[in-house]
Amino acid sequence: MNFSRKMIFVVGAALLAACGDKVTVTDYTPPATVPRVYSVDVAPATATVTVNSTLTFTAAVNADAGVATTVTWSASGGAISTAGVFTAPATASAGIAVCAQSTVNTSVKGCATVVVQAAAAIIPATVSINSIQVTGAVGGATVNPAAVAGGIDVTLNVNPGNQTPQRIVLIVGGIRQDSQMFTAAQAAALRYAADEAAATQSTFPQIVFSVATGTFNATTGAPRWLNGTQAVSAQLYTTGGTSTAATATAQTNLTFANVDGFAITTSGGTSVVDATGYRWTGNGSLTVNALPVIYSGSTIGTVNAALSANPAAGSTCVAAVGAVGAATTKTGNVYVITGTMAGLASTVGATCNTTFPNVVTIAATNAAGDNLTLAGTATTPAGIIGTQTGLRWDNIAPPTAGLIAALAVNSRAGNWINDAVSFGAVTTGATSNNAIAAAVVDANIGGTITYSVRVGATYTAAKTAAGLANSSTLNAGTAGSATNADWCGIVFTADALGNTQSGGPTGTCAAPTTNGVIYVLPVAGVASVPFGVDRAAPTIAYSGGLAANAQIATAAVGGEFIVTVADTGLVGNSGMLPASPAKMQISQRVAAGNGAGTTSCKNADGTAATTCGTLSATGVAAAAPLYSTAITAVTTDAYFTFSATAFDAAGNSASVATRTVAHDDGALTVGAVSSPITVATIGWSGSAFLNDALDIANYWFSGDYTTIGGVSTFVVGPSVQPVRFANTTATVVNGFNAASFVNTNYAVTSTFNIPLALQFGGVLYPLATVEANATNQGNLLVTGAGAAAPAVAPALAVFAPAGLATFPAITNSIASNNISSGVTTAATTGNPASGTLSVVSTGPTATYNNPFSRVEFWAANLGGAAGTEMRMIGSASTPVLVDNGATRTYTWSAAISGATLYTQLGYTATAVTQVIAVGYNAAGTIGYVNAAAYALNIIK
Repeated sequence: MNFSRKMIFVVGAALLAACGDKVTVTDYTPPATVPRVYSVDVAPATATVTVNSTLTFTAAVNADAGVATTVTWSASGGAISTAGVFTAPATASAGIAVCAQSTVNTSVKGCATVVVQAAAAIIPATVSINSIQVTGAVGGATVNPAAVAGGIDVTLNVNPGNQTPQRIVLIVGGIRQDSQMFTAAQAAALRYAADEAAATQSTFPQIVFSVATGTFNATTGAPRWLNGTQAVSAQLYTTGGTSTAATATAQTNLTFANVDGFAITTSGGTSVVDATGYRWTGNGSLTVNALPVIYSGSTIGTVNAALSANPAAGSTCVAAVGAVGAATTKTGNVYVITGTMAGLASTVGATCNTTFPNVVTIAATNAAGDNLTLAGTATTPAGIIGTQTGLRWDNIAPPTAGLIAALAVNSRAGNWINDAVSFGAVTTGATSNNAIAAAVVDANIGGTITYSVRVGATYTAAKTAAGLANSSTLNAGTAGSATNADWCGIVFTADALGNTQSGGPTGTCAAPTTNGVIYVLPVAGVASVPFGVDRAAPTIAYSGGLAANAQIATAAVGGEFIVTVADTGLVGNSGMLPASPAKMQISQRVAAGNGAGTTSCKNADGTAATTCGTLSATGVAAAAPLYSTAITAVTTDAYFTFSATAFDAAGNSASVATRTVAHDDGALTVGAVSSPITVATIGWSGSAFLNDALDIANYWFSGDYTTIGGVSTFVVGPSVQPVRFANTTATVVNGFNAASFVNTNYAVTSTFNIPLALQFGGVLYPLATVEANATNQGNLLVTGAGAAAPAVAPALAVFAPAGLATFPAITNSIASNNISSGVTTAATTGNPASGTLSVVSTGPTATYNNPFSRVEFWAANLGGAAGTEMRMIGSASTPVLVDNGATRTYTWSAAISGATLYTQLGYTATAVTQVIAVGYNAAGTIGYVNAAAYALNIIK
């Protein structure tokens, strides 16, 4: 509305001004806004309280933002604080107004109505002593109030009335003995139980406190309560009470009459629990600590202690029982009595080992010399406070064990051992390295006996040395002993308490006598043994016989596995084990079709081994220092893998690497190449099947060219060359001793790259047949039946390169024509390990161009014997061109290696091979053979 009126006024003024009248305009100012307090609400709005009680009220002020919400409290009766806490008057009232007035606007206030009622009558809480009984007594026997001793149970009846119990306290002899605090939930439960008891006229809730009237200070022995009259009272505190005043109190008097005595503790030696759960003490002297606990208030005069049988048993546990000792010392208030128990042990029997061991008994006088009456019952000896655990005593060492005679443990001999020998355990059999001959039994505490060997350079030194668990701690870091009597070992045994021989067993460690190569003690099994330590392994090496990876094709395995064994060194040389210094085993693996085959284990003489993988001396032929197998007569086609280990007299061993040979003299079957074969161009293929009794090693294909009367129709050099050309280098079928056999219906395929015809002297000699070749793991070579030569297309004509003048003999970069195989003879200047073969072709400069697509060098295998094959040993595709203006020369060269040739051509000794060069036409269908062969010596 203000906005609208202002707009009208402005418009009107404009109209007047337009008429030419002068008008004065004054801006409108709205009236100021006053912050307001709207209401005050008091909570609770109504309330009923008892006289003199309090209640807190709150005020909620509804006002504009920024306005103070403080109030002023007032009450028409009683009193109220500035914080709104109302205190009811001492008299009842039907209605009192409690008001809160805004301090900002006093005209605004809110009020609540309070009704004040008279207080309810208080039902006070009560507590009473219901009974005092002997703790643990059958039937809950009530104590004799004139003679109370031991433990008592005080039962209290509690009735909280309509008050809230806070805690209840038991006081004995003026000492707060025990107390029970109540949570809110427990207090409510207590009131509910009391209401139920009142309604049903049953027993009110009860609380039981246990009191040990004989309680004493464990350090000083001072009793908590002396004998005499002691008041037992209970105090019940309620909410609002104080620590000095209780709501309810109950009290009765008792006369305490505990008997004087001593609290006994024992020490000395060690303490362990045996297998049946009973505690034993021993391995030392016995100390008894007697702490006097004098309830009567008497002064101690003298104290004596003795070790005796438990009176309930009527028998003695320790064999020689007497006085443990007299009161020789007194530390503070404790009497210390020490007794010597050396040589004593508890008798292992029904009484000692079960419920009634020996106990300490005490006798004492007062200062006037009168005997004190001391505690004691049928099961608790006189003088002992409480229940003392009896003594089971063992201060006797177990029997002495013996070492194995001459320490000949686990195939050792001559009083020599190595670090594998254990000095702390009993032997468990023939292959055990434990040096203790046999277990012994402890007749006292029993249980596990521990063993150790004390070792010294002399018998006396060994007796005083510390026990060793094993031999590795002797001469640590050195090679070993110089002799087999450098050390003396004595066995000591200890029981679970640690009792052991104080002086050690009797005996001597005299040097052992010699009996051939075996050292023995004069008396076997004595407790002390002289010995030496040898840590160095013997040596073992192959010494001739069957070589590693040998492939044998004879009717029987033609040799032995032979090793040399020895034990050397100035220190720690125990010598070879006399009985069986070398152990061996052979595994024989035969084919069972394609797959892993079947393995059986053999002794050194080929007989069946008892356990695979475990070497034995069975069948080992000895001719020291050589040891060998005896398998010459074995004819099975198989892989034979040999293992051998050498042992010295101290138990050290060394092994050779396993060695495998193949015996494969069974006939290899090579099938014919599949036919017919049709050839459209060079690079045709053929396939065949292979079978063998053991394993197929490799295969290759070859081709035969036409011959006249079984002799080559072309002659090169000084000898007749074979007419069979190997197609490619042999392809490996299965490596030596492969994990799986390949021997049954193995299909092979090859692409042929040999020419369809050879040209020599202007005549073509076409390819006649093709065949597959293979060797088995015995290196037996078999060539399959020849298949018909492939149909040749297109027809071949004599190869006549334009301008070809010469294709002469091969030259060699090696002047001597010798090349070393490097197998057993080192290369020299005259016998280098490698070289270069070359062949030269010449023609006129104007008309002669390179006639060949490539030139290959071929050599006769197996020493060049007639009827074998030619194998390619090198190739050159790009010749070196030299043109002097009149003659053009092409030179083809190929690098060769003596070691490669030796293997590739199948040589086994020094031999001569014949090498020819073959140049190919552009199509690769015709091979042009050079004029003369070259003789190359391959030197082993």
